[in-house]
Amino acid sequence: MIDPFNFYEYSMLIHQLSLDVPESRLLVHLLETAQQESVDIVLWAQSAFSEDTAGHLMEEGYYGRVLLLWGTWGKDCGRDILHLGNGRTDHLWLPEREAENVATPSFILDWTTDLDKLPMEFGENTGIIGLNVWPNDHSAKDTMGFFSWIRTKTHELLRGRLELWDHWTQKNPVVAVGTNLWSVKKEALKRMGLPSRIIRTQVLVPEPLSFQHLEHDKRLIKEALVEGRVSVMFSPIGWEKGFRYWIEQGQQRYPMGREMLWHPGQKLKAISPVPSQWRIFCNGKVEYEGTGLVQEYPVRHPGTWRVEIYRGHHLKPWLVSNPVYIRSSEV
Repeated sequence: MIDPFNFYEYSMLIHQLSLDVPESRLLVHLLETAQQESVDIVLWAQSAFSEDTAGHLMEEGYYGRVLLLWGTWGKDCGRDILHLGNGRTDHLWLPEREAENVATPSFILDWTTDLDKLPMEFGENTGIIGLNVWPNDHSAKDTMGFFSWIRTKTHELLRGRLELWDHWTQKNPVVAVGTNLWSVKKEALKRMGLPSRIIRTQVLVPEPLSFQHLEHDKRLIKEALVEGRVSVMFSPIGWEKGFRYWIEQGQQRYPMGREMLWHPGQKLKAISPVPSQWRIFCNGKVEYEGTGLVQEYPVRHPGTWRVEIYRGHHLKPWLVSNPVYIRSSEV
């Protein structure tokens, strides 16, 4: 069993690109600013409907202290489903739709979606790979800027996505990631700000990335994503590492993403690198609110348990964990 205290944490930026993005200049700019702002991994996800996915100017690999990976995303659910892969060789996983000979997903996820009927390859114990809990859209016509961080609007949009996610996770494990959709006109590139100060996905792996052996590092990252050992960080608030969340049962600890049976005496424990406001959720409902660096709460019943952290004077959302799935022991 992986000990939650022995994880190595890496910050990953996932960028979904629309068809009109001038790839080379944006990618170089992104890699430069990623190094400046303590980003470890950049996942560059092009549209699966791009005319040419073989013309990447930069290979997967290490650029300074940043690991660059390639991915793809589907058309109708581009802000919901993410696929790891480089668009040229074998994919780490590739959802497929058998009907109508469509090789990429062409369905929209909503409250009526039956996850069991989605024509996708699922991870061994995982449902959808890469549900984006924050559909951050960075587009430009005459000007270029980031999504406005308006407290009321931000909370409403985020809460709606999280409610949909909570609805799904009560039946199937669904991994949440934070991605950023870019649709940038060429003339807007010169006005870009720092694109890494947006949404990050914090990846927890049981051993350090080598930053030398690409396949080894990709395997560790894939396993973390498939198993749900990731959290979503809203980095305009801060990008400190050190968040950990687990369920404790006797001497055993179960990290984010794990499925387990409920037993009396289980405890939810979590730590934050900075003093924060906490909310503990079970099946989408707030079970407890508190403040501080450390939280401990008794798990009194089965359910999908996760935490959210808020920071700052206006208590803006900073971090959303993936759940631990505690199932009923009744057969």
